[in-house]
Amino acid sequence: MGYWTGIIPLAPVLPTIDTLQLRKEKSEPFTHQYIVLILSDDCILRLDRRGEEANPTDAVTSDGIESIDSIADVDSLSDLDKTSHCLAEFHCQGSDVDLLNVIKICFGIHSDPKAGRYTLQRFNCYFFAWTILVATARHAEPWDAFPFDSPWKTLSETLADALSTKFADALVNMMVDGTVITIMAIRYKVKPQLSRRARLAWVMPRWLIRLALRVMLRTSWRSKLHTHLRRRLRSALLSALPSTLRSAFADMQVSTLRTTLWKDTSGMLCETLLVVT
Repeated sequence: MGYWTGIIPLAPVLPTIDTLQLRKEKSEPFTHQYIVLILSDDCILRLDRRGEEANPTDAVTSDGIESIDSIADVDSLSDLDKTSHCLAEFHCQGSDVDLLNVIKICFGIHSDPKAGRYTLQRFNCYFFAWTILVATARHAEPWDAFPFDSPWKTLSETLADALSTKFADALVNMMVDGTVITIMAIRYKVKPQLSRRARLAWVMPRWLIRLALRVMLRTSWRSKLHTHLRRRLRSALLSALPSTLRSAFADMQVSTLRTTLWKDTSGMLCETLLVVT
């Protein structure tokens, strides 16, 4: 914790990040990965995670070993090209991402009880480098910058089609059940007023009446009724689903980011900086 807070330059304005690179070393068999920052003042920085060398075998355990997270100056990219190659490059020009944003990410990783420890299978150099890349990109390109209207529309239409069909089926079945219950309740009262043929149909058992009604609905007005109900239900769902999905996604997004990559440690960091300075 002290390392990441102590290296922050005590300057009124920190340099912004022009380019962030994810690089992979060429040496085998362990292809180490790390982050390179190219700042607006032409300074080049390298961020690494390694495990302490005292007890390397403990890195395979769930508790892991102490992580050695570091940041250092680099003379030129040509020196790095001799021993590594660039896997991904993210350009941050035009955004407000500066060095402090990346330090906050490193501080958040280091402060986490699990992610702050080096484990060979999980919280290794790959985790450290990719977390910095993804979290920086998340900060530079907020969610509202992406054109989400098309996905919301497609998802809403898909859900509306499925739900309206199920609801329409359920409503038609309720009408059939209601009709059967009504017939069973009143058939002995109205039977004398029916013709002889109607009386035979009227005294059929419940399951046979239900079957007859289903056949009648399927072959005559069921199709029209079902289509009408489905169209009305689909229209109502399409008017409500987009905003509901947006709200649910926003809640899930904020909760997920707070508990994973985008830890809310800025307040803790500021308090620590005040103590340090």
